[in-house]
Amino acid sequence: MKIEDLGIKRDGFAGSLVKFRREVMGWTQERLAREIGVTTRTIQRWEHGLAWPTGDRTIRALIQARFVS
Repeated sequence: MKIEDLGIKRDGFAGSLVKFRREVMGWTQERLAREIGVTTRTIQRWEHGLAWPTGDRTIRALIQARFVS
């Protein structure tokens, strides 16, 4: 599974969506990282458009955390 499978494009706008969704949920970067099993640095890289969620485990963790549907 790829992030594109969720309808999210790999661009700066998608990074803004990650940040927006996290803030709407009232979560810190640390909480999101803990919930899905990645580092805070990874979340920072996603939000700045420098990296993207990859792998089934990470994508499924985002879904289970109700971060995406």
